[in-house]
Amino acid sequence: KYYNKNNTIIQVGNFENGNKVGLWKNFYDDGKIKFEENFNNDGKLNGIYKYYAENGQVTEEYMYKNDVLTDYKQYNDKGEKLGEGNREKKRIEVKMYYPNGNIKKSGMLENNKATCEWLFYNYHGILTSKYSYLNGEYEGMGYEYFNNGKVKNELNYKEGKAEGCYNEYYINGNLSQTGAYKNDE
Repeated sequence: KYYNKNNTIIQVGNFENGNKVGLWKNFYDDGKIKFEENFNNDGKLNGIYKYYAENGQVTEEYMYKNDVLTDYKQYNDKGEKLGEGNREKKRIEVKMYYPNGNIKKSGMLENNKATCEWLFYNYHGILTSKYSYLNGEYEGMGYEYFNNGKVKNELNYKEGKAEGCYNEYYINGNLSQTGAYKNDE
């Protein structure tokens, strides 16, 4: 058991051979359940992981098998499903939504790492950015957008680091400034 500074339990679980095993529960400072996670005897996430809103409603469920995410579900604080995804071979498609039902982000995970193109949206469903990933790191062109859909800035990435030309634009689409990065500098 672990306690916060007010002597309230914030985490409960067991260790074996230095690994978390079995069911672990984590709590908000007021004592309400925050999330539950399950571990196998090797200390790997295995089984269901649940995250709770402060009102006690499950908002996220993730299913793991030997530390590999196999599927997930996302809910609003009323229990209504906002998103879900399932693993197909080594990849899992991710689509997450805002409570109003608009898409928040979409992309692909491979071996629990972001891969391929990811799209990010604001609360109103307007595309705000687009990035490509490889093994969980930025790879290729990344874009951020104004609410009118025009490119705000663009930057190339290589192995997670800024590399190459950088362009920033005014909201009307005219070029504001340009520059270059080498090895993230």
